[in-house]
Amino acid sequence: MNQQLTPEQIKVALARCETEAIHRIGLIQPHGAMLVLAADEAQTILQVSSNLSRFFPLAPEQVLMKGLAELIGIEQAAEIAGKKSQSFLPGDTSCLLYSVMDQEIIELQTMIHQSDELTILELEPVRQTQPPRQVLNAFDTVHRGMTAFEQSADVPTYCQVIAGFVRSIVGFDRVMVYRFDADWEGEVIAESCSEGEVSYLGNRFPAGDIPPQARALYTKNMLRLVADVNAAPVALIPPLNPQTGQPLDMSFAVLRAFSPVHIEYLRNMGVGASLSISILLDGQLWGLIACHHPHASRVAPPVREMLDFIGKMVSMKIAVLDAKNRVSTGTRLGETITEAVSAIYSSEDIRHALNQNEARILALLDTTGAIIQVDGERHRWAPSLPKQRLPPA
Repeated sequence: MNQQLTPEQIKVALARCETEAIHRIGLIQPHGAMLVLAADEAQTILQVSSNLSRFFPLAPEQVLMKGLAELIGIEQAAEIAGKKSQSFLPGDTSCLLYSVMDQEIIELQTMIHQSDELTILELEPVRQTQPPRQVLNAFDTVHRGMTAFEQSADVPTYCQVIAGFVRSIVGFDRVMVYRFDADWEGEVIAESCSEGEVSYLGNRFPAGDIPPQARALYTKNMLRLVADVNAAPVALIPPLNPQTGQPLDMSFAVLRAFSPVHIEYLRNMGVGASLSISILLDGQLWGLIACHHPHASRVAPPVREMLDFIGKMVSMKIAVLDAKNRVSTGTRLGETITEAVSAIYSSEDIRHALNQNEARILALLDTTGAIIQVDGERHRWAPSLPKQRLPPA
């Protein structure tokens, strides 16, 4: 049962949410494991997730402050050492590691990246039963998406196409394209959802739903997955990194757990798994492709990489459409202003001339009201109100 909060409690919770250091949360999602390595030759294990024994036949306490080779063997440790110099962001560098549990070989997809001069290894078990069809379908979707890239002439149409494409890849019940305005309030401008789902198309959401530090992380790590909203996160041991004396910076970690406030938000929406893809315009967060599913759902690393690529493709297309729109709007605005000013100054009845040009000026500015000043006299256009003259400025 959801707890009802008073307005004051909501205000306090939002204020706390806005200052929460979510990139140093010290927790990861339990479907994977994490190792934090020093920059020394032995690749000393400084921190490890408390669920390590699910993936290796050793307890966390047995590997802390030991060389990586003591956990994964000399050859695999050498492979990690060779790849470390190539790793900057998650997904840039990865490899397969192998572990033996109860005489069974476990294959672990391993993402490698750097943080605070440390090396972070994120390990996820490879599901052998997963068919390659989903990945092949993703490639086909990208091919069709590139066609839409060329053909779409406006942002809403393109975003609607992308929402459908992404849902066909990820298999979630709902995919929304969510655009931010200048005040960071969001609007759902496109949506693809399963039959019977309530539509959020056109809904607006307050800026507090995604606080500033979360928006900042979306510009760094373009794809974020909550595989199971109801799964208990696991902690890093020890909680403070011995080298830095601080909680680990997980800004680029794929497995990083989410804020309890965000998890409760998803639960209240009936969401069991969530995936979001950032849309960036000129390096700034323009919007999100938000995917929701009612049940827990892991998305395999190859599919995530494909979705990350799609996010970059969408960002490029949005930039192209935005530039074309600004040029087109600027041209039409200049023409309309020139015609309106000419009509006003050639007319003996200024109010009549203004009224004749009202509709197209308001439409061009995408507004329902405006004030125009002519010879020091201001005239107001407002919805459902009579036109009136205001005192000179």
